[in-house]
Amino acid sequence: MRTSRAAITMLVVLCGLLVVPDSAFAATGSAACTEGGVTWRVDYNTADGPYGTVATVTGLKKIDASGESDAGSQQWELRWDNLPGEWPPPGQSALMGPHHTLKGDLAAIDDQPVATYLSPRLVTPDGACQVYIAPFANRRGTATSPRVPVLGDSLLQSLNDNSYNQNALQGYVEGNLNDIGIRTEVEGQGGRRWTPAKNTAGLAKADSYLLDEFRGLLEHDPDGFVVALGANDALYIATAPTDAERTARLEEVRNALIEVVREMSARTGCLVAVTAPEHANTYDPDYPAAALELNNVLRWIAASNPTDSMELVDFAARAKTHRKNDPAPWFDSDDLHLNTAGRLVYTATMSEAARKCADSSVLYGASGTFDGGEVSYRAIDRAAAGDQQIQISVDGTARGTTTIPSNDALQTVTGPTLALTEGRHTIRLSTPDGHHGWQLDWTAFTRR
Repeated sequence: MRTSRAAITMLVVLCGLLVVPDSAFAATGSAACTEGGVTWRVDYNTADGPYGTVATVTGLKKIDASGESDAGSQQWELRWDNLPGEWPPPGQSALMGPHHTLKGDLAAIDDQPVATYLSPRLVTPDGACQVYIAPFANRRGTATSPRVPVLGDSLLQSLNDNSYNQNALQGYVEGNLNDIGIRTEVEGQGGRRWTPAKNTAGLAKADSYLLDEFRGLLEHDPDGFVVALGANDALYIATAPTDAERTARLEEVRNALIEVVREMSARTGCLVAVTAPEHANTYDPDYPAAALELNNVLRWIAASNPTDSMELVDFAARAKTHRKNDPAPWFDSDDLHLNTAGRLVYTATMSEAARKCADSSVLYGASGTFDGGEVSYRAIDRAAAGDQQIQISVDGTARGTTTIPSNDALQTVTGPTLALTEGRHTIRLSTPDGHHGWQLDWTAFTRR
């Protein structure tokens, strides 16, 4: 069940550290993530003052089959978002650290308060998941807005600057998604891969990929995930010193990629993968072949089962005709990272992908017939707009439309009856061409 979280609008920074006003702690709380039979719990206090709400870690616990134990002596990693002024100026693609970080045991972490709107989170000692204290704390959006995290590498990280981030702390993707009624948690981190770095464990393993972020955000009821990775996996393969090692790395990454994608698609109702650029760049001549191999794995998984939770946005295919020397380039001098035009396109691509999760729901179960879904809505009232329509589709096939009168009152309408086979089905509500739209309040389906 979703809960609302306050968006905080002011803080004071001194030498990179948050200055907390003198005030009594207002509340206590805890957050956790579970993976591999182990639950990691973070206890914290929150304080309300003139600079907003801040959270301070007070305890770290591990819970497994043997019971609960103190984990305060183990190594954790506390992270929180950058401030707007810490990102590069508009139009510059220079990259900095994707977030602040503090590694250590409880004694090192418990004296670092963090504003909750900077999304404080802790990587667990085994690197298996992250504990998010206050995710989706966007300044715009409501508690009932769809939640779609966006995970990616330096291409996603570059969609930040010190001007735009003043109003959207996590950059252009947050701002654009909020504009269309979606709350998000944006994790753009340079160097990250779909697959973990070989021979790594704990915090080092978590620093190589984003599966720990995915697992941690699952604890907060997301409607789906957008994942835009692959370039660093391809570079790892391409930069192998010999052909034999390159072949071995390709096999290693391909197998790990299938495993990661299968885990993600099985644990969320909507997973949208965005392919990485697969044209030549300045880093390694073997990059295109490696990127193509990995993108083809994603294309194959997405196409192999039209009723599963995975969909694809093929950015690589679109980008092939927009290299640095093409008439309308999207890429900077290295032909991998984005120029200003490319960042605009990539932002729109993330919005396109997130919409796929925000405008649909997924049903699981045995075969049966569902009475027409009831939909509570507020139709958009526009001069001479006339009646509007809701179209319902199942697994990409239109199954009927329902006409709704155009006014500004909340109303309920009943859609067509749906006969579904056993398994997973994606049901999407949309506005047909030629109609202006409506604001969805809720929808429900009743099995006969």
